[in-house]
Amino acid sequence: MLIHAEVGTAGGLGGRRTNRSGAFPSQEAVGDLFEAASPAARPDVIAAVALAETEWSEQFVSTLTTGDLLLKEVVEVVADGALRSVL
Repeated sequence: MLIHAEVGTAGGLGGRRTNRSGAFPSQEAVGDLFEAASPAARPDVIAAVALAETEWSEQFVSTLTTGDLLLKEVVEVVADGALRSVL
């Protein structure tokens, strides 16, 4: 399952307008998305943040994966680079 938010609509990311520049959303917006996501969708959010490599990605991922073995594994898969070959 992939996370999808409509660009420029009021419905995406909790009713706020999403970023039209093509840049990765803010840490606050992604945090809100993570909190609202179902447990099954949270690994997708973590993978997206890890792949985005923003200035806040590492701390964000570290904080949200503490104590969650599945989310930690997602980070390891991203770090191994296997996903980059399909992007």
